[in-house]
Amino acid sequence: MQIPGAGRAGAAAGALWLLAACGEPTGPGELGPLAAHYTLDGHARDVSGNGHDGTVFGAEPTTDRSGRPGRACAFDGVDDFIDTGTTFDFAPRTVAFWFRLREHLGRYQRILVQNSHLLEYGAFGVGITADSLLEGRAGGNGTFFIGEAKVVADRWYHMALVRNDSLEIYFVDGQVVDTSMASSGGSIWDRTVLILGATRIPDRFFAGAIDDVRIYEAALTADQVELLYRNSPT
Repeated sequence: MQIPGAGRAGAAAGALWLLAACGEPTGPGELGPLAAHYTLDGHARDVSGNGHDGTVFGAEPTTDRSGRPGRACAFDGVDDFIDTGTTFDFAPRTVAFWFRLREHLGRYQRILVQNSHLLEYGAFGVGITADSLLEGRAGGNGTFFIGEAKVVADRWYHMALVRNDSLEIYFVDGQVVDTSMASSGGSIWDRTVLILGATRIPDRFFAGAIDDVRIYEAALTADQVELLYRNSPT
């Protein structure tokens, strides 16, 4: 894979978690309770049935990772974003999605984020640094993952952020790239909802595409995340 994990924190703990948690793979529809599912097929409707529909601000339909037109959302890196209008503040939790960077802008780009000091189970989010490295948080400001290789433009990646009672586990393309101890906390901002394609202000807009965002009320196992990476339809 092209973005290996930093592997700096909690590697031994992560190995123990994997031994304990990896079960038999199931189908993508049987992975766990879905809090929300944004297929982003040119819209921001929540198809899980839970009614957490978002609002699109400028993002437009684009081709997904399978070459199907209109089955993902493109963000222009200038002022496009999607406001889900919903806060997903619970644990255990898994946030999984696909993204494709259109171009490097020489500044930070936020792919998605939920960040506030009011969050009981901590901030989570993923972005691309000014140096084109992948950066993420799975449950707080205290611990985070930074990749060691640059994100390649015009390539689809699958990312999953898993938080259980004690650990945060980071996956890229179905493989564990880092682990850390679960933490809490967030920014000084009061707005707690999940934003796609920008920060909660919004700013630091993302120039690329996002597809198939899923939020589970469960800590998916490594086998389940790999199955989602290999089989998740949109």
